[in-house]
Amino acid sequence: MIQGVILAAGKGKRLKPVTLKVSKAMSPILDKPIIGHVLECLHLAVGIRDFVVVVSTEDKDICDYLESQWRDRAQFRFAYQDRRMGMADALMHAVPYIDGEEFLLAACDNLHRKEHIAELVHCHREFGNNGTLSLMRVPPEKLSKGGVVEIIDGEISRIVEKPDPEDAPSDMASLPLYVFRREILEYLPHVGLSPRGEYELQDAMQMMINEHGGFRGVITDARFSLTSVQDLLDINAHYLDEHLPPDSATPQAMGKGSVIEPPVFLGHNVVLGDGCRIGPYVVIGNDSCIGDGCDIKHSVVFEGTTLEAGVKVQDWVLFDGIPKADEADNGS
Repeated sequence: MIQGVILAAGKGKRLKPVTLKVSKAMSPILDKPIIGHVLECLHLAVGIRDFVVVVSTEDKDICDYLESQWRDRAQFRFAYQDRRMGMADALMHAVPYIDGEEFLLAACDNLHRKEHIAELVHCHREFGNNGTLSLMRVPPEKLSKGGVVEIIDGEISRIVEKPDPEDAPSDMASLPLYVFRREILEYLPHVGLSPRGEYELQDAMQMMINEHGGFRGVITDARFSLTSVQDLLDINAHYLDEHLPPDSATPQAMGKGSVIEPPVFLGHNVVLGDGCRIGPYVVIGNDSCIGDGCDIKHSVVFEGTTLEAGVKVQDWVLFDGIPKADEADNGS
């Protein structure tokens, strides 16, 4: 059975103020953190039950969640990345726990279709690849945001990290979802520090391509990437449209004159005061109490939040002590 490696140590600077409250991997999507959705997709797609999760030393909430909510479904080993120095460095920390001949590497902040994940593993095994990459066509303005591949005769010959659009070898971007033979690990110690001060996984892949080839890609036309508050709102909106559980908009108690406009997801023990208007596209986490006269649209309320009366908000995230939308630091 293939092993899964999840990179979950990212700080999520551009996701503030969410990451003032929780680790990026614990950002809520309906009824579970985004890392829970990643694990569920990998488990359902290809049956992975053995995971190595790379976290920072500050990410106790991730470890607690996985050990309490997933202990009956999967085995977890945690590798601790004390400094965030890039994907190659993160994978280096996982090396002592990778014990199979192949593994699937995924980021905690990207969601893919189960069918795409299954196709990625199938392609890897069918062609006997050294590496199999998830690829997506992107417009010119996004070519400089990640790795872009050159493909010759069906094989990936070159990966260019964050090229200028005029220098990009194609319009095909590499996404943070890969299947590798374990030999990729031998190249990690030879990766040098990049101009942006990180150890880039693309460098290790290029070394292996240069020596042995055997890298292919599988194209997808859809994925969700969590970088900003708007991404969190958009992903939740998608799940409200496509994956809303039945009876998920029933509060424990609802005051007189309150209205719920679907789609809305309410967790367990949610209490709504009098005269509230909730929705559309609202997610409210477990054990939250919404005061009288609150009007919430296109927003996410974290579990355990108490909102005072009269809060009116749209396109934002809410938890106790959160800065207002116009006061939050959303720097990179």
